[in-house]
Amino acid sequence: MPDMNTKIKVAVDDFIKTISGLALEAVNEAVTSALGGALGNGRRRGRTATRAGGPTAISKRGAARGFGSKRPPEEMETIKGAILTFLQANPGSRIEQIKSGIGYETKELSLPMKKLIAAKAVRAEGQKRATTYYPSGGKRRKRAAA
Repeated sequence: MPDMNTKIKVAVDDFIKTISGLALEAVNEAVTSALGGALGNGRRRGRTATRAGGPTAISKRGAARGFGSKRPPEEMETIKGAILTFLQANPGSRIEQIKSGIGYETKELSLPMKKLIAAKAVRAEGQKRATTYYPSGGKRRKRAAA
């Protein structure tokens, strides 16, 4: 009988190993498809989503790109160009107004705005939420003295 018990134990262990492997494979496939193929083999992959329809929610782009990864230089240039175009038409705008005007989230505008300020393409006046932005060379409109 001990021989039969050993055979049964080996067969059960093999069955458990097979089922565990299949379950792990199913979980990996589900996570990969949910994140747009951003995971796999521990290596980084390029972007899987495109920006054809204009700005979308940051969570969708972030998931497609992988959270914590850099934005491509082309996307940064696009955002910086959109900011500059908006500011030339609307000098003295706050970040909330820029966000509404060009359709990006405030989080997405922070880094490009910092780069524009550092490059002296945009100047900022004020503090925190009261900060207004002007294109460089753009004069601030002065109020007439009463």
